[in-house]
Amino acid sequence: MTLADIIEGVLAELHRPTDPTTVEQWRERLTLYANEAVADLTHAFRPWRRDAVALVDHRVDLSALPARCVKVLALESDGKRLPYYYGAGLSTLCVPGQKDGSPVVSYRYSPPELSALSDVPDLPAQCHPLILTYVAARERVNFDQGSQSGAKLNFSLYETQKRRVKGDLGEPIGHRLYNTY
Repeated sequence: MTLADIIEGVLAELHRPTDPTTVEQWRERLTLYANEAVADLTHAFRPWRRDAVALVDHRVDLSALPARCVKVLALESDGKRLPYYYGAGLSTLCVPGQKDGSPVVSYRYSPPELSALSDVPDLPAQCHPLILTYVAARERVNFDQGSQSGAKLNFSLYETQKRRVKGDLGEPIGHRLYNTY
């Protein structure tokens, strides 16, 4: 679901026209709300991914990852977990006693903000309808008293859907114990 799809869906839910002129008029405001929803879902689900990195001179440059790394969960090479620690900054991992290579890093990431109408939220597809629900609720808060009660219903629906999706998502790596003996 692109940002344009989200904006058009919200406008349809608010019983507004979805022509390109109307979309452009509402774009800035609804994009702000969509980015709030992405930030809330990121905080709730803590999305993670695995990518290969270059290990050179006992160091891994995390800024070379395709997504902005928030926290490293594991570093593995040939099926074995490697010991590591953060270097001088949070963008460098030090991996003592390891040869140069291409280990795989598992990490939590922060999705980029939505700005262009063609942008797709960098969250699992199950989260995209949640963004639409949140944005509609957030916009309804600005209307009259009757619409504000609808906003409460939308926020309640958003939280319920978020709890349902949360069971399917998460970081399974964070729930394992490793015995290195």
